[in-house]
Amino acid sequence: MRLGVVFSALARPASVVQTAAGELIFRWQTGTTFNQKDGKWVISARAARRVPAQLWKKFIALTSNDPRAVRHFARQFGPLRGGSGDAETVPEWLRFAELGRHIANAAQALTSGGQSDPSDWEALREWVRPLAGDHEPKTVTARKLMVMASVRRWLLECEWHIVPRWSASLLEMAVCTGSLLEVIGLQLCAEISRSAGKVECSGCGKGFRPTRAVPGQRRFCRTCRDKKLPVKLAMRDYRRNHRRQFNSQ
Repeated sequence: MRLGVVFSALARPASVVQTAAGELIFRWQTGTTFNQKDGKWVISARAARRVPAQLWKKFIALTSNDPRAVRHFARQFGPLRGGSGDAETVPEWLRFAELGRHIANAAQALTSGGQSDPSDWEALREWVRPLAGDHEPKTVTARKLMVMASVRRWLLECEWHIVPRWSASLLEMAVCTGSLLEVIGLQLCAEISRSAGKVECSGCGKGFRPTRAVPGQRRFCRTCRDKKLPVKLAMRDYRRNHRRQFNSQ
């Protein structure tokens, strides 16, 4: 048996109005229209939209620099908490987008061994305080627990459930979602799981899984190795050290 993550389609509102106070008002149906070709009246509601696998990246890219992007995003994928009919605010959207950035940055720093930003950990520390108390994460283990607690509290904001289903000859446990906030949280979980064990390539900066890792040495992905980048960088360092020794004489 394996655990599968299934992202359902999200209902799309007919329109989204942003008030002067920063509220998003969702209108789900615009009534009926007459189709002259078929000679029938049809409901002009928008069809559900299939969720892109990388939707979480677009969501956490939302910033206060472009508030109209929030309304456009909501027009495509609906409200954060499903079709409850309640108005939502732009600051609430931006709060979760910023939190998503902090979670993604902190997880990336942990899995790649790169330098982490103190502001990421301060934001996660504030977010998980109701669950884990006020503790500063000083060790790698403590920081991993904080990332886990951050995602856990995100999912506690949602309502999602697991349904068993058959896929070919395997029994999957499918995660069923019903709102944008749930989808983003589960996509963040999936991304953190996929990036576990990755390190940052010393050439291109992208994450990859090394066959072996030697502390203190550069690590290169297959693409950079095929481009002979390790040799090029080694020759560059050799010439630099040679010039430094020559100038010191």
